[in-house]
Amino acid sequence: MKKTPNHRYNVPDEGATDWHLALNDNFERFDTEVEIRDTEANKGDYEPKDGAKYEATDSGAVYLGNGNSWVLANRRVQSLEAESVNGVNTPSGTDIESFRTAAEGGGVVRLKPGVTYEWDETFTFDPENRDSNLRVEAHRATIEHSSDPVVDIRTIYRDGSNLSPVTLTWSGGTFQGPGAHNGDSVDPNGVPDHAPSVETGSCTFRLTDAWNHTIEVEHCREVRAAIYVRNKEWWSEANRLSAGADADTVDFCYLCLGGNYLGTSGGGSMRGMQLKHDWGSGKGGKATIYQGGAGFHGGDIYHTGNLPRDGWGWWADGNLEGTDIHWESEFGTDNSVDIQFEGSTKTPPPFTARLTGSSDEAVGDEGGIINNRYQDVFFEQGGSEMGLIGASGRKGYSVPAGPGNDVWSFQSPTMLYLGSIATNNPGDLAASNSKDNIGNEHTEMRFHDGSEDKPVGWYWWDEDGSVSEGSRWIKIGDPSTVISPY
Repeated sequence: MKKTPNHRYNVPDEGATDWHLALNDNFERFDTEVEIRDTEANKGDYEPKDGAKYEATDSGAVYLGNGNSWVLANRRVQSLEAESVNGVNTPSGTDIESFRTAAEGGGVVRLKPGVTYEWDETFTFDPENRDSNLRVEAHRATIEHSSDPVVDIRTIYRDGSNLSPVTLTWSGGTFQGPGAHNGDSVDPNGVPDHAPSVETGSCTFRLTDAWNHTIEVEHCREVRAAIYVRNKEWWSEANRLSAGADADTVDFCYLCLGGNYLGTSGGGSMRGMQLKHDWGSGKGGKATIYQGGAGFHGGDIYHTGNLPRDGWGWWADGNLEGTDIHWESEFGTDNSVDIQFEGSTKTPPPFTARLTGSSDEAVGDEGGIINNRYQDVFFEQGGSEMGLIGASGRKGYSVPAGPGNDVWSFQSPTMLYLGSIATNNPGDLAASNSKDNIGNEHTEMRFHDGSEDKPVGWYWWDEDGSVSEGSRWIKIGDPSTVISPY
């Protein structure tokens, strides 16, 4: 008797005796060997014969019968091409229109690892016109864009009054831009003369009066700013930002501008901002963090990274009220500055800083943390020294120490205590013989709470009242005050 080549079903010969028995044997096998297709809900309508196969036409799940029940099959494939799997959408192509289609309904959009996407238009995320959050996972994907910006995140307001709860989360991706100057998404108008130059240019992500978005970019090239946050009409708050950059082609990792820098009606508040910059994520050419006219109220600044060659790790002109700051940095050149504070506003800590350098690549005399605001107290590291300096040309306090060993914490409004060290004979606080450095003028820096008819702020405090004015409390930054010969 002949057999079919693939399944070995019986093919009775013409005129064969009892040919029906061979066909009945085929029918018995059909009920087990031929795949059953129906919906997931109708699975129970079919007998799970041992070896039978059931495919749910709505879910795509495959089940195998064991004689008693349908058992979900484990299936392995070397590669899978699908535009949507378990609610995760993947663009069908590599152009901007394919991405827009995948992101239209919100949810999760995942770019393909190792694939280069070419965008010639900006993707606009406008909470006012969306009803659901969008999360984009772009790990190991590359976006080459002639668009400026790549992603434009619009206003926090819906119906002109209420905060919109709709947010964008972007995670990962390498961005290759059109060039730092080949665009006008960076549009500052009112930058003060003393600020580092911010010219019109391109950016990767632009957040305008934006609230509660999370942007984590792996690396950017050929744009002026990796992430640009601006207060054009209102304010931007509660955004979590992280960006790496190529300092040769990107001026700023984080460019945060308030309305007074832009020449607009936007406010200065950037409450609850969280900026996270890790080792190895790159740096800006002019400034890794540029805070222009924007007030960081609360939130966190967490920086662990190298300094620009000729610029600022953080250039700050704006309030810092209750912001937790963790700063670790190293290297740079003689023209590099860790942090420079400008303007007339106060900057109460808390502040934790660690500045490190090597003997051949130490931060130069203009490096470290420079404070040009009279009422604040911060650090300066010059060469291998770690210390504090007040406003330029005013009285400072220097604590020489070896590079890489010092971690300082400021906590306001509590007392800042640096030990009873004479200002005319500063000593290494870590040295075992530091008691030998105590001179006649035991001057400390303390925060005054505003009692005793004195303004709230930082003061020189002298236990013996032996400073020139005869008072134990001398306001820091008063150019007429001579505290010691140092």
